[in-house]
Order: sequence, then structure tokens, then C-alpha cells
Amino acid sequence: MIRKVEVVPPDRNWYNLFQDESQQLSAALGDNSIAIHHIGSTSIDTIYAKPIIDMLAEVKDIEKVDPLNAAIEALGYVSMGELGITGRRFFGKIITLELEPTIFMYLRLVRLRSIVI
Repeated sequence: MIRKVEVVPPDRNWYNLFQDESQQLSAALGDNSIAIHHIGSTSIDTIYAKPIIDMLAEVKDIEKVDPLNAAIEALGYVSMGELGITGRRFFGKIITLELEPTIFMYLRLVRLRSIVI
């Protein structure tokens, strides 16, 4: 199945979506959370981009993320495990907004100072 993803004009709402998600994710990760970064093309507010909010979360201990999967999934994410890269965790979420294009949210979790992305 081919999924068509369009490049769309910049949307100031991308930043707000990131802020809302990062606050909820930080709460779900608890004390293990260090920082959550908005990465990828939607983090640059002046360029056309695919409507994908990419996030990179730094955690103290990547192994402590697995017991938190249920809390992250309660936010609408689907756990995809390491998704082919040892030492990270990957989650995806689809948001369908009324009168807006579908927004995809991707969350990568890595240990602080890890070279794995």
C-alpha cells in the first residue's frame, strides 16, 4: 500500500501541537524524562513540510521506558519497539483534525548522550 504524504505550507499550529504533546509525554515519562525536542521540518516555522511532528526525547535510562509504554499508549501512541535500531524506542500517533490535514506524530526516545537516533 502506498501512502501519499503531501508537502504543505508552514503551519503555526505545529509548534502548539508539539508543546501540548511534549508536556503530556514529559508527564508520562516522569523522572526519567530529561528533554523533549521538536526536530524535523515542522520545527522550522518558515518552510513547507510534510505534516509530521517529529520529536526526540532524551531519557536517563532507555530500559525504564518499556514499563511506561501503557502511559504513552494512553496518549494515543502505538509502540513500535526499537524499530530496527538497538538502544532507542519509537512510537507513532495519527491525529485527524477537522478541516485540517492528518498530522502524524513520531516520537523517538534515546538515552542521554546516546549517538542512536
